Amino acid sequence: MNELKAKVKEELRKFLSEKLIGRMKNHKVKGISESDTKAKLIEPLFERLGWDLRGEEVIREHLVGSEIKPVDYLFRIEEEAQFLMEARKVDASVKDELGIIEHSKSNNINWCVFTDGNKISVYNPNWGGNITNKKFFEVSLEKLSQEFSGRFNKFFESIWLLSRESVKTRELEKEGEREYTKRVILKLLKDEETLKFIGGRARNKKIKITVARNVLRELEIKEAFPFPLRPPEELIQKEEKIIPKIVPAKEPVKTVVTTEKEDITKGIIEYIHTPSVKEAFETTINTLRKFGKDVKEEASKKIIVYKVKNRGFAKLHSYRDYFEISIFSLPIKKWLSFDIDTENLNRLQDRIDKAKDSYKELRKMK
Repeated sequence: MNELKAKVKEELRKFLSEKLIGRMKNHKVKGISESDTKAKLIEPLFERLGWDLRGEEVIREHLVGSEIKPVDYLFRIEEEAQFLMEARKVDASVKDELGIIEHSKSNNINWCVFTDGNKISVYNPNWGGNITNKKFFEVSLEKLSQEFSGRFNKFFESIWLLSRESVKTRELEKEGEREYTKRVILKLLKDEETLKFIGGRARNKKIKITVARNVLRELEIKEAFPFPLRPPEELIQKEEKIIPKIVPAKEPVKTVVTTEKEDITKGIIEYIHTPSVKEAFETTINTLRKFGKDVKEEASKKIIVYKVKNRGFAKLHSYRDYFEISIFSLPIKKWLSFDIDTENLNRLQDRIDKAKDSYKELRKMK
């Protein structure tokens, strides 16, 4: 955390706990006008976030286009509009977030804020969907007061995005892009139950593939869906082999019952050059072989398939520094793929357990 952010954080901690929260609660009980809400609750908060509300950067009662009613605040940096803000009195019964969102969109302003001095809601008018989908985040002084010490850090990290420094350095824009990327990906995930084509779909929605990859890594969606998270030079090769064919068209398949000791996997194992990953790969093979006497093992090129009742339940695909374990999911009738490398060897047992569950379910089928 840089010095300015740390300084603002401590000043805001003191101001909120000693003054603003108590002031908001008092006005909520006794009642307060919209003008007083602005002067006593909203403006003091934004001043501590670095905005000069007495200078030229913040314009009050800003007329938007041909609208008769002005927007309460326009926040600017070097005369460039950053966000609009509409205010209402504390706990106002009538609220119109849609109005400020439409104003922002019609004027090509990416962000807008709606607040009643207690709740502060931030929207991006360009995000698709209804008003709920356009909301980036919302913070509440009342909720913060219920557990101040435990909630302050999260509150600050959100409200800091509206600080002058954050807006100037495009931190607000970057975090917004990350959040929108996450939502697009999760929506696609929910719609399709697979991220096999997420790369192409995300590009169509103007999502940067580098941002998508980072978000996926954070969410660890790759543990459940076959989306390649490797460097660009490996992507094309990996994507082509993401769901390998069980029986290659041009190569005969060797089949061996696991009770036989013939090793048809030696060449596939040797292809892995990272010692710890190679050891894990061998362990996985030995474990899958022990599931039952009816397990059959088929090998071709760098792929090993494990079957029961002639139905595949697990596949292993070797690469130079990692291997891919795919497990057949009966509920969705799809193969789910997982990468196993030096960073996530500890998760291998969970993957093997899933393969065992799939094996047991297939055994029950006639």
